[in-house]
Amino acid sequence: MPGPLSRVEKMEAWRKSFDTTLLIKKLNSHALGQEGAEMTRTQIDAAKILLAKTVPDLKAIEISGDPDRPVAIQEVTRTIVGG
Repeated sequence: MPGPLSRVEKMEAWRKSFDTTLLIKKLNSHALGQEGAEMTRTQIDAAKILLAKTVPDLKAIEISGDPDRPVAIQEVTRTIVGG
């Protein structure tokens, strides 16, 4: 018999317990004003909170630094040779 779920396993089970795609479709239909897709403010807020827990928030990231010492990006390649 398996032991109790770890914290990570509990979070994964919770995330799978609701349909993220359904929430996105419902919000999209509401935003487009489709008939039958009306949502209350509370429903919208709840959907946003649940989506924030499961879907990454895509925000722009700006990298800045000292103009005299610019950021350099290097590629590191590792080759494994069998022997």
